Amino acid sequence: MSFRRVPKQQKDQNMKGCTFHPQVNTTSSKIIDRQSDYFSVPIAERLWKKKQDTENKVRMQKDLKERGELLGCTFQPSLSTNLSN
Repeated sequence: MSFRRVPKQQKDQNMKGCTFHPQVNTTSSKIIDRQSDYFSVPIAERLWKKKQDTENKVRMQKDLKERGELLGCTFQPSLSTNLSN
């Protein structure tokens, strides 16, 4: 079995007589629109962005944890400005 490419002109010619236009549910149309936006971005970019978002989230959580720990610290040393050697 061999496959051959059909030129665009011939495809257009073959489709000229087609009159069927399916009725698509509006919810389905919205889902397709969202997915087409998602898949229009290359996979490498999507994965890179996801990695960056995850790293940022982890960094923010770590900072919040450290700040929370510092709030519990009450020690404040008093430093003398007079230094005698």
